[in-house]
Amino acid sequence: MKLFAFITAAFASPAVKSTGCADGVHPHESDCTKFYQCSHGNRWPDQSCPEGLLFNPDLLVCDWPENVDCDKECADGVHAHESKCDAYYQCSHGHRWPDQPCPEGLLFNADLLVCDWPQNVDCGSRQIILIAASVGGAYALPYVLQNPEKLAAFIALTPATANAYGPSTFSQVLVPTLYVYGTKDKNTGKRFSELFEKMPNCEIMQLEGSNHFYTDYPDKWHDTLREFLQRLTLLSETR
Repeated sequence: MKLFAFITAAFASPAVKSTGCADGVHPHESDCTKFYQCSHGNRWPDQSCPEGLLFNPDLLVCDWPENVDCDKECADGVHAHESKCDAYYQCSHGHRWPDQPCPEGLLFNADLLVCDWPQNVDCGSRQIILIAASVGGAYALPYVLQNPEKLAAFIALTPATANAYGPSTFSQVLVPTLYVYGTKDKNTGKRFSELFEKMPNCEIMQLEGSNHFYTDYPDKWHDTLREFLQRLTLLSETR
């Protein structure tokens, strides 16, 4: 059996508070990846096990998950996220590990337990923000039209096949939309913006000097996305 022991030492750091806890090392109350130490009735700051390990309360060491009996509220395996249709999480030995996002343009298929095309996924009551890049636009637009109640927003990143649909199709999209393109994008960019202008609730953002903006200027792209999401949140709060 493999074990990872840890060494505790007294540092000049403040205790969390005086709790009267027994001297020694203790498992965290709700997080199987953490532990804490008490001395003279003071509880010191929580400590985290190295990535991939859990705290073994029997041996008082950070240990492999298979050797630790964590809480069993989370069944082992891969699970769909409770509120995010484009994310999932994994549990092992009762411990829930950090959420994992699907690649852009894909949603998590709870039946197949894989990230899948939007048209293959039933999100139930969960609303999503759908991001479609390049040729993903050909798959995304029909989903947006058919499932507006499932979408909080639609974000299109220079969708190379958007011209497969006419202006009348774009005018039917009522979901809040953000279309972003770089001014150096000669293939789609400005030409496709004329289609997105037909959407009643579409914002069009040009990134000056950029071609494929999400690789040329990632900071600009992230700032644009963040501002759009902030406006979207304010809009939702006023409804």
